[in-house]
Amino acid sequence: MPYCEFLAATAFSFLEGASSPEALVGAAKAVGHQAVGVADVNSVAGVVRGFLAAREAKIRFLAGCRLKLRDAPDLVCYPADGAAWGRLCRM
Repeated sequence: MPYCEFLAATAFSFLEGASSPEALVGAAKAVGHQAVGVADVNSVAGVVRGFLAAREAKIRFLAGCRLKLRDAPDLVCYPADGAAWGRLCRM
């Protein structure tokens, strides 16, 4: 059965993730995953590095963000188009 990790956090998620986006993509490829999703906490800082590594590894890269809210549960966002990315980045 195919599997894809959707909530991987990179070192850009301060105090939550430790691996670089490239290392996460490499690990996903090494265990046979066809895709990996990165959702750093309140940041999209690792997206470009992850995307480039995934393109080189020939696996699909899903770029998202996990929003930690003060008065509500975390919200994981995977924008579907450029307009949605613009709105997420403005937040």
